Amino acid sequence: PFIVTEYIKGKTLHERISQGLSVDQARKYLLQLAEAIAQLHRPITDEDGKSKLFVHCDLKPSNIMLCEENDGIVILDLGTARVIDENSISTAPIGSTELYKVPEANLEPAATLNQQQDIFQFGLIGFEMLTGKRYWECEASVRNSALQSLVTRFHPIQKSTCKIVQKS
Repeated sequence: PFIVTEYIKGKTLHERISQGLSVDQARKYLLQLAEAIAQLHRPITDEDGKSKLFVHCDLKPSNIMLCEENDGIVILDLGTARVIDENSISTAPIGSTELYKVPEANLEPAATLNQQQDIFQFGLIGFEMLTGKRYWECEASVRNSALQSLVTRFHPIQKSTCKIVQKS
């Protein structure tokens, strides 16, 4: 089996971050990403009438395309995505890029798989967009200092983004 998708002309968010993003650009893309994640996380009903949840499992800047046509975002690479039962706990192995994995993904037995993983990765992406650095590649003191600075400086981003993400 294979998946065929449309060709999207543009750059990945990873490429765009490496060129530098303004606060306004980061805000715009974070809000779009939060809305896209909220859409991904809406419950779906399978053919048996059971409610299912979609988990991307590998959100990272190189899996987010910025469309040249409308400057909107498209989430790519659904190869590691999972559909799980809404009311059950899945302990399927969490496939994800190492620098964007939730910390519990390395636990034995397999960590609980749920949509919170995508929310965690959203936070790591936001950190990278606003600082230009990958969260886990920074020393703890640098991470803490950067987080304090971001929360103080960009509090409106935090509030509006949290409202959108909480909807999912």
